[in-house]
Amino acid sequence: KWKPGSVPSAGSDVPIEARATVPNGYTANAGEITMGSGGSITLEDGGQLVSATSVPVAVKKTINKAVMDGSNVKNCYTLSTPTHDNGSNQQLIEHITNLTSYEYDMFKYDEPTNIWLNQKTSQAAAGFSSIDISTGYIYRNGLDGKIDAMDISFNGYTNVGTINRYTVTNTAEEGNGFNLIGNPYPHRIYKAV
Repeated sequence: KWKPGSVPSAGSDVPIEARATVPNGYTANAGEITMGSGGSITLEDGGQLVSATSVPVAVKKTINKAVMDGSNVKNCYTLSTPTHDNGSNQQLIEHITNLTSYEYDMFKYDEPTNIWLNQKTSQAAAGFSSIDISTGYIYRNGLDGKIDAMDISFNGYTNVGTINRYTVTNTAEEGNGFNLIGNPYPHRIYKAV
């Protein structure tokens, strides 16, 4: 909440002293963000945050129940993490609220070996235990038929600045150059002007 007449303009430095929520369809554009002792930021599904500072956030994504439509599965998602564990290039799966709830499947493609690595309910931690920045993943969740949708929440620090994390490979007669790359930011990727 801002004092009357003091709402910061786009790109301004912003102190966050209380709980702040960025709603669906809104882009919060800030310069430096300073988190006060009572400050927190939540990005609702479809909300975006552009800032010069990496700050702790919760980024929500609504997942609908995966259902069969004939021989096709509906409601599969491509995911990538807009956050990281402080000081790392990844987000531990255990820090993503509800990601492993219910019956789920998550796939990561390894181009040099032409293999889809699979992480799922019945094989917890068999495939991988973290989501790498800039890597795309395929995810589906049957929600055990109990609910139609749920929010997952990426809880960590925002990825900011230039990220040169992903190495694209092209292994002849293996993956033949197929790479699933994910957006590492809590906002759309914009063309530099």
